[in-house]
Amino acid sequence: MRAGERIFYYDGNENWWSRGGSLGGTPIGDPCGPDSEVFYDFGPEHHDPAYGEAHPASDGGRFMEIGNQVFMQYRRLDDGTFAPLARRNVDFGGGLERIAAAAIHSADVFRISLLWPIVEKLEELTGRRYEDETHAMRIVVDHLRGATFLAVDGVRPSNKEQGYVMRRLLRRAIRLALSLGLNENFLGQIVPVIADLYADDYPEVQQRREEVIDVLVKEERAFRRTIEAGLRAVSAFAGRTITGRDVFTLSDTNGFPKELTIEEAGRLAIDIDPDWERDFDSALQAQRDRSRSTTRLGAAGLPGGVEVAGA
Repeated sequence: MRAGERIFYYDGNENWWSRGGSLGGTPIGDPCGPDSEVFYDFGPEHHDPAYGEAHPASDGGRFMEIGNQVFMQYRRLDDGTFAPLARRNVDFGGGLERIAAAAIHSADVFRISLLWPIVEKLEELTGRRYEDETHAMRIVVDHLRGATFLAVDGVRPSNKEQGYVMRRLLRRAIRLALSLGLNENFLGQIVPVIADLYADDYPEVQQRREEVIDVLVKEERAFRRTIEAGLRAVSAFAGRTITGRDVFTLSDTNGFPKELTIEEAGRLAIDIDPDWERDFDSALQAQRDRSRSTTRLGAAGLPGGVEVAGA
């Protein structure tokens, strides 16, 4: 990258938008088009040499994309070629938080005023520094903020649809909070910080503040009971390999999510069968088949414990 340069040309592997990513990956029938991207340069001191030469499309940390314009003008045909759209448009996307980070010249978006107070609260509660626990603290902050807004919109933790997404956000945040030493319920202290940060701009946050706190705290208490039992169960596998069926049993019997089993096994350096996902899916399908068989037996008026050949 030559000094003073501000405009750079990239091919369809970089400056192209489609659901499939690059130009070659554009799905048949999809609208698509070239794009221009806007980056903020934080300076050479933020570049990691491990990523090679510093340039806007590298992952070295020096450049942050803060916006882009997609020139939506083509549709991919069945033969792989592109035809002009009847109605072309320009689609702009910009990251408010990234623009805020650029405004304060911070390569770390978590230091903006809408996120940093949450980080500071985590530091206070854990007695640990963000610089030493960056990865875990970022995930906790991001996931809890997302779960808070889901609760404001009326979503409740469940095993379906939006409720499942909310539950996964909360559970991963709680699991990482454990790694930070937060062994007691802590959402009652973090969620109010999030609610207060957004109360002025989102009145509904303030209106539902106590309700939201109550919902998230209840989910934390319930999951802590599950996670404590699950962590003990995973640690019991020390010295042998965890299989997909083991992962399924922990999920089905203990309510311990498969993702957390894999994360915890990795943390404890417990071996995991390379084919665990295949065996997990097989056990899950077998359970579904048994459930369908039981349903059919019930519909036929047969007792659930009876085995019927061919059922």
